Amino acid sequence: MIAVRGFPNGVVACFVEAPGGGNIRDFDAPRNRPAKDPVSWPENVIWHSDFFQYELAMPLQTRTITHATLAGYSQIYRLTPTIAAVASPPTDGIYFTRITQTRATDITLVTHNLGYVPLFFVSLGGRVITNGTVVQVAGNGLTRWVSPFATSSIIGLREIAASRTSALPAVDCTYQALIFRNTETTPGRTICGLEGDNLVLGGGRVDTSQQYLRSALAGETDFDFDLGETIDIANGRCRHVSGGVTTTEADYSGSFTGSGFIPVGV
Repeated sequence: MIAVRGFPNGVVACFVEAPGGGNIRDFDAPRNRPAKDPVSWPENVIWHSDFFQYELAMPLQTRTITHATLAGYSQIYRLTPTIAAVASPPTDGIYFTRITQTRATDITLVTHNLGYVPLFFVSLGGRVITNGTVVQVAGNGLTRWVSPFATSSIIGLREIAASRTSALPAVDCTYQALIFRNTETTPGRTICGLEGDNLVLGGGRVDTSQQYLRSALAGETDFDFDLGETIDIANGRCRHVSGGVTTTEADYSGSFTGSGFIPVGV
């Protein structure tokens, strides 16, 4: 039987009862084991107040970042008698030319000052980005990647930019950040009931006056959340597939097609 029950300790759960019976009000009854120990009964649990609720800590944050130019690079190195940078190829001895450079930059996207490292999503073009997301391909070897990260005060982007003899041009990218609060039971709040016009569950762990991550409905603005791998590397080049959008570096030789995704919203 599917049950929705609240208990004096603040737990509220919707679950399929476990076998063994017992008083429905008794948190320790065998039938209530999915509510008491949801980790051990995942197939029986439909919803549980102890699960992370993905409540927004602040409204959706939108920021446009200008990713700076990375100049082209070409440097000749003489190998004999010692390795040294030189202005032109030597007339004798061995030399090589380095034609690639990279730059790592940490960028503050949003300042949240929550005092703890929150769960979060960052999206670009309606797609939730992951570590190593390709945001710019401007030619063979001219590529920019970003990886989102969080601290106790900011949501940031670690940018890796690469150029060759030609410069990687600047580019503007508009990101959106969803930052989630760690919800807790508040003494004195209802276990399951109304506070004014708002439904409150689990002593405030869920409060319908707040915004929560959810599956997006047809026609709504959404963010595509990938369900599997998003990046493949072949022949020293990468392909990034997210939300059905494919970005490929020149000379990539693989056949990666990405994974499925679901639309989410708030």
